[in-house]
Amino acid sequence: PEQKSLLEDEIETDLAAATPTAWRALQAGKHVHLDKPGGDDHAAFKALRLEAERRGLAFQMGYMLRHNPGIAWVRQAVRAGWLGELRRVEAAMNKQADAALRRQLLTYPGHGMLELGCHLVDVVIDLLGTPLRVASEAERTGPDALPDRQSAEFRYANAVARITCDHADPTARR
Repeated sequence: PEQKSLLEDEIETDLAAATPTAWRALQAGKHVHLDKPGGDDHAAFKALRLEAERRGLAFQMGYMLRHNPGIAWVRQAVRAGWLGELRRVEAAMNKQADAALRRQLLTYPGHGMLELGCHLVDVVIDLLGTPLRVASEAERTGPDALPDRQSAEFRYANAVARITCDHADPTARR
């Protein structure tokens, strides 16, 4: 007997097309699982999420650290109090971006922090909650205009978190 492919209703796009493509899927009555980042236009993304809710359709964000065993252990350790009061979090997500990716990242607000740093922001907010304030820095290390070394510091009443994102790191530290 003929078997329907599980992949038949899946769509893969680049970031610029993510939100408009997901919008068309919702209009067709499809549930949406959208990888992070969900797009580069916050207003359009918010409208997308609200439309899914209005239609009673599932709208799920996916991100690479959701089921990471190390991150799961850290969450458990923090929630169980094994580490005492959490006062500092430091995290990095790096990779070596080729020329094509560097050009693409230049078109995004937030550049590489939008592409990779968003995953670390999720972890920080999950562990520490909403920060009192956030400060960021960016610098160029490559031959083009891309600020490929970026950082963000999240300040809390009793803690600080610093995330970094470097798209010129050949070691691809995570």
